[in-house]
Amino acid sequence: MKGYYKICSITKMEVEQRNLIEAIEEERISRRMDQGEFSEFLGISESYYSMIKSGTRRFNLNILILLMQKLPAITPGITIFITRQGNDGGKGKSHSKTGV
Repeated sequence: MKGYYKICSITKMEVEQRNLIEAIEEERISRRMDQGEFSEFLGISESYYSMIKSGTRRFNLNILILLMQKLPAITPGITIFITRQGNDGGKGKSHSKTGV
């Protein structure tokens, strides 16, 4: 029964973050890059990319801007993510303070 409560406690921001991660992964796969090549292409460390992908790091503004520059195909999704994040009533404040 514990799992049930965990599933119900997922916030909209977490769902949107997961959707964005999936879009980024689709982009990586379509480019036929492994995780190391893709993180190098993005200009971030492989470990940082792995943390974002796993959800242990949240997107910060610097990484979102970088993604828009490097992956223009997913820019609309990033724009929606940023817009909704700013309109969440302050409920999703736990963003990474780590720079890129």
